[in-house]
Amino acid sequence: MSQHDEMKQHIKSDQIQKLYDTRSEVSGTRSSRSSVSAAATKAKAKAEAALVEAQYAAKEAEMMIEKAKIEAEKQKMLAELAANLYVLKTQRSATAASAEAAVYEAPAVEEKDPLSDLVQILPQNTAQRTSEYNAHYNDPQQKPSVP
Repeated sequence: MSQHDEMKQHIKSDQIQKLYDTRSEVSGTRSSRSSVSAAATKAKAKAEAALVEAQYAAKEAEMMIEKAKIEAEKQKMLAELAANLYVLKTQRSATAASAEAAVYEAPAVEEKDPLSDLVQILPQNTAQRTSEYNAHYNDPQQKPSVP
């Protein structure tokens, strides 16, 4: 081989090497672009997932607030019910005590002196009683017949 041929071969070899290097660079750039693109796609997917997550978190927060409101209303209703029950029990005790007192007072009002009936039957003075006695037994219709 001549020097010229060697040189041609060397130049060809350099050109081929440069061509491979260029292809490698392009391929590397493509690969780099591809990995950047993949990373960007991955980041975009994560961002979209985070947005969806945030939307659900907002809905969940609304539901938690509603649950808290319901629990508060429930506690309020239970407290009102307990207070009303206490008032009812107190009123029941007061009404029962009043009824019991009325039962004890009723005989005292209605109960008369046992001798008061006798006083009404008996005349007020002895003269009147004697007169009534004589009138009753001296009445000819009241006299017993003699045998």
